[in-house]
Amino acid sequence: MKSQALLDEKALLACMAYVDLNAVRAKMARVPEHSDHTSVKKHYLKAVKTEDSNSPKEQVRSLLPFTGYPNNEPKKGLPVLLTDYLALVDWTECFLRLAVLSFFDFQSSSRKAVFVTGAEGLILVLQRYRLFHKIGLLVRDPMKTSA
Repeated sequence: MKSQALLDEKALLACMAYVDLNAVRAKMARVPEHSDHTSVKKHYLKAVKTEDSNSPKEQVRSLLPFTGYPNNEPKKGLPVLLTDYLALVDWTECFLRLAVLSFFDFQSSSRKAVFVTGAEGLILVLQRYRLFHKIGLLVRDPMKTSA
């Protein structure tokens, strides 16, 4: 069994989103908020009933709160706002479901669109639009085999 160290906040958030989307990837839930037994479902249900879902006092008490870094100072809690995390999960779920990758085909001198799905599709889209650094996901290239 192999393990992967989560060395920074970006890796932590990528891992959290990966785990929260397990039921969607396994087709046990259509969307993250319908994923039974996940923290993301609990956060969604609480957030829709709350006026300020980013306030740690308004979040699910049994889970570590999303606090962000107010004034760039670390605070006890997860290093992102709840609404930002839910948006990350939503966008990732959309890419997992269906994404369109556009590329220029030099042989026909035209732009073509390819529908991509799954984790490999998400990685291709993120690479194509250079989004890895924007959302902070450090993901291995599925096209390369591990040594």
